[in-house]
Amino acid sequence: MTLSHVPTARLQLAVQLHLAGALVVDDCYELRGRTLRRTIDVASEHVAMERARVLWSPEHPNIFEAQLTLLADGTPLDSVHSYAGLRSVGCSASHFLLNNQPYYLRMVLDQGYWPESNLAAPSPEALRHEVELIKALGFNGVRVHQKIEDPRFLYWCDRLGLVVWGEMPSAYRYTPTAAERLLHEWAAVLCRDYNHPSVVTWVPLNESWGVPDLQQNLAQQQFVRGLYHLTRALDPTRPVIANDGWEYLVGDMVGI
Repeated sequence: MTLSHVPTARLQLAVQLHLAGALVVDDCYELRGRTLRRTIDVASEHVAMERARVLWSPEHPNIFEAQLTLLADGTPLDSVHSYAGLRSVGCSASHFLLNNQPYYLRMVLDQGYWPESNLAAPSPEALRHEVELIKALGFNGVRVHQKIEDPRFLYWCDRLGLVVWGEMPSAYRYTPTAAERLLHEWAAVLCRDYNHPSVVTWVPLNESWGVPDLQQNLAQQQFVRGLYHLTRALDPTRPVIANDGWEYLVGDMVGI
């Protein structure tokens, strides 16, 4: 049988969204290529939506549960579950903004050392407990310091409600090779963690670590500016502080 004689199945993608146990969206879309883009109105006739019930925040970590099913001529082929949180972040002239409202950040600096296992969490349960402890102490956010956090930690920040500043580990010194590697790895971090609603700010450099001659060295200055613009290009939805806490060069906030 030639390829032209092989029947082609009609492919569809079924989408179900639940919020707080209520069915919000139940729809099916025909697949005509490798990429499908749809705009889904969650505030539809299915359920009356209030702002506090829909938008994600540490006080109200609202999560949409998503079930996606691939169908061939109506027969399920594959299914995957995921989740999403709806929120916006940004800056005004004087405030950090969450969902277009001024939001005061009460954050802990998390260096993430575990007595029994150093930088690796001793168990999955310990990651959840860490988020619970931070919230119990009265903080609404965490700045992850000099490491890329475990995705399971970010999962619990999404679920339990804790904003996160994501920070890149610094190179020991500045060299063109170090700059190239950091750019490559930082882009991978942005891609991996882009969809976490808890992540609200990116910090590619900390306190001039890895760029010790920032005041005098033009190459290091251009590297910091390049990191800022690359981050904003790959993710225009979040504020960026190119070099936080020390010699300010470029960014959407000033941290000292």
